[in-house]
Amino acid sequence: MIRITAGIYKNKKLNVPKVSRPLTDRIRISMFELIRDFIPGATILDLYAGSGVTGYEALSRGGKTCLFIDNSEESIEIIKENKYVLDLDNTSVNIIKSSVERFLQNNELHFDIIFLDPPFDEIFKLNITKLVSFLNVDGVVVARLPKDFTKKQKHKLSISNEVEEVYKKSYGQSEVVFYKRKV
Repeated sequence: MIRITAGIYKNKKLNVPKVSRPLTDRIRISMFELIRDFIPGATILDLYAGSGVTGYEALSRGGKTCLFIDNSEESIEIIKENKYVLDLDNTSVNIIKSSVERFLQNNELHFDIIFLDPPFDEIFKLNITKLVSFLNVDGVVVARLPKDFTKKQKHKLSISNEVEEVYKKSYGQSEVVFYKRKV
């Protein structure tokens, strides 16, 4: 189990799929402190959602809606269970079982915050430029990647010069990176 760290659902415990590796409380608290001013009223996309804890944390802190995407049947069931644990309705939560690639091919929606926490073996499929194109004007992509990945293999993330890396911090074997549209 993992808990929500702040907001209206603070300390609520959520279920976690067996195959998931959710962000630790330390990383989530740090990450959410940095984006706290963007969360109230935000539309959120949680890709590779796992347990949904990141999206649910954003809703707890004032986000308006969250769309959860995951390809695992177990993860989808856990995200649904956690929705009921938090007593959320379908106006604030939408859950889709799909691969991220298939979802993005058909997506026409835009978001204020996109959370990206892929299995590390799927990172080479990422196209950050495409993700940034689904952001609203002042939106941000918040990605958890393997430590030093952006230094060593940045070219493999498909990042164009339309994308700006605005923040990066290492936490153990991971790093959290924020991307925005260049202005």
